[in-house]
Amino acid sequence: MEKADKEVKIKHKKLVCVDSDGCAFDSMESKHRHCFGPEVLNVWPLQDQKEQVLDTWNQVNLYSSTRAVNRFKGLALVLKALGQEDWKEIHEWTMRAKALSNVTLSGETSPALKRALTWSLAVNEAISKMPPAKPFDGAKEAIIKASGEADIVVVSSTNPDALDAEWSNAGLRSYVSAIMSHRDGPKKECIAKLIKMGYQPENVIMLGDAPGDHRAAVENGVHFYPICPRREARDWHIFQETVFPMFASGMYREDAEQEYIKAFWEKFEE
Repeated sequence: MEKADKEVKIKHKKLVCVDSDGCAFDSMESKHRHCFGPEVLNVWPLQDQKEQVLDTWNQVNLYSSTRAVNRFKGLALVLKALGQEDWKEIHEWTMRAKALSNVTLSGETSPALKRALTWSLAVNEAISKMPPAKPFDGAKEAIIKASGEADIVVVSSTNPDALDAEWSNAGLRSYVSAIMSHRDGPKKECIAKLIKMGYQPENVIMLGDAPGDHRAAVENGVHFYPICPRREARDWHIFQETVFPMFASGMYREDAEQEYIKAFWEKFEE
């Protein structure tokens, strides 16, 4: 799905943007622990630092303010922390590339960027062999209920083929107007594209589990509701029973929103 924005049909005034890995689906921890981190060890000569490599990967990509950062940006941060010179070229590429994807990276010729592509393709292959991810408790019910009053669009930095498979396997694809992935740009740009289609910012809410999701919402002037790591089932229940009805009726005001956001950021300061 190269151009998800062409497929969005506006049916409702309200729009719910939903991140996927770690937010709607219980797949983030397993993908990072069993695919992303281990494949670094298969591409770079760091086997004698296995524990440090895996701990660094998880800290950067799961347990800090850079949680859920684009895979290539995360890779550069980890390689920098590990003292690998490749981080510089990879970082510079993330700053100049129009889309941070395997397709874009495949046109690069430097050894560092070729290694990054080898790693990324290996990650996708490893992920494809994992059991289908399941939605967090309460997520499926909340999304189905919300789809009756709002358009639902997946806004994620994950591989688009994996996203389509996960949402289809979970029986949720038909409730989603579109899936926007890293091929469509960063989450900030994806939300901006949706606003340009006709949604008013005050009628848009972003659901996410990472600080970057909150920043993408703030930069577009839309609402945000966090699905906090290790509190996902509780937060989805609150969304369905309390937050979405408030949002749908125009009552999800700053005071209520900021309470949830404050508790969310405290999770990353513990």
